[in-house]
Amino acid sequence: MAGKDGKLESKGGDVIRQGFMIKRSQNKKRFTPVNYKQRWFVLTKHYLIYYDGDGERRKERGRIAVESVHVVETASLGSGSTGSGGGGGVGDAAGGGDAGSGGGGIPSGLPFQVGYREAGQEYTLYLLAAREQDRAEWIRAIRAVCSENSGLSGRYHAGLWSGKRWSCCRLSTRSAEGCDTCSSWSTKSVTNATNPSSTTTSVSTTSTSIPGSTINNTILTTTISSDHRAQLTNAEANNNPIIQTQARSTIEELNKRHVVVMNGHNNYQVGQQIFYIYNEEPSKHATKNKAKLNGYVVTPGISAHKLHPRKLTWNKARQACDQEGGHLAIINSESEEKVLLRILEEKTIKLAWLGLHDYFEENDWVTVTGEALENTGFTRWNTKWPNEPDNYGGNQNCGGLIVEGGMDDIGCDSLLSFFCEIPL
Repeated sequence: MAGKDGKLESKGGDVIRQGFMIKRSQNKKRFTPVNYKQRWFVLTKHYLIYYDGDGERRKERGRIAVESVHVVETASLGSGSTGSGGGGGVGDAAGGGDAGSGGGGIPSGLPFQVGYREAGQEYTLYLLAAREQDRAEWIRAIRAVCSENSGLSGRYHAGLWSGKRWSCCRLSTRSAEGCDTCSSWSTKSVTNATNPSSTTTSVSTTSTSIPGSTINNTILTTTISSDHRAQLTNAEANNNPIIQTQARSTIEELNKRHVVVMNGHNNYQVGQQIFYIYNEEPSKHATKNKAKLNGYVVTPGISAHKLHPRKLTWNKARQACDQEGGHLAIINSESEEKVLLRILEEKTIKLAWLGLHDYFEENDWVTVTGEALENTGFTRWNTKWPNEPDNYGGNQNCGGLIVEGGMDDIGCDSLLSFFCEIPL
């Protein structure tokens, strides 16, 4: 049996690979902190199991059924996880030199992800290996036992879901189709014979049911290196019997413009350009239930917000927003701050709760969705008082927005109005 070096071993022909890796918490429950812990992983023909150690008295901490896996790809977790760098942080072998140096609360290591389905829900397990070779071998081993799975995904997100949007493509829908193409183990494509290194094209059809009819949508996905422009012709379309007349005319129109177009999820992509061509105009973002958005100010491209004038403690305000199907507001841009400031001014309210706190560690501010404040896109504290956040009195662990602009740290038991948010 191999030890901590993670090499392939055989134990009754069942264990395929084992070794230490760092696991990112999956946060299946809301309002739980993100953390990273070293675990001993064992891959068998049927499960990926992780334990609290590698000793005989080790305790199992979780397992994933191999048959439920549909994505195994590299990942990007932030500044601490890289593909090159100095010292490592995984197990005793991390000093070999391939892992990143860490930072921003993320341990050093080479990250990858395992996407799987459990009880009808989609989950992603993020792992950090000590060395590039370790990561490559883990990915190869997991893919080998999952290669015959049904429902393997063709696309994935390289970044993290923050609770509000994907860090890689900024899409604000958790179930949004991935912005990157999966490796060839889980999807097949047809290469452009004239320039196989620059363009890959795949065509598929989907059916959308609407009352009284069925629309067959043709989807053409083209991946192009950043220094080339796609020139799709009617001849190319004619060579594919799936693409119909209306789709071909759309291709002609696209060729008249620069090929930086929006995909089916209203997202611009340049380095990897993706566009979808439909026989019928796809529906826009599904409108939220009107009752659910009652009283909310909807700002297209930003979010939907509601200022509750009644005053509650921070935790009671958090619970109230949860009951409405949203969460305490999280500011992601100066534009979003301006929306909230305008609402405060209209209601003549000077201060309102936001969805951020440093409950877990002093001055380590995170949102109610578990995202580090520095990753939200808005980190400006108010300048009305010096040195904010100052934790005045030693108990200011919750955040709010003041009408003069900027965030303020406040005692969580204070009674304040509060902003709820329902992401669009």
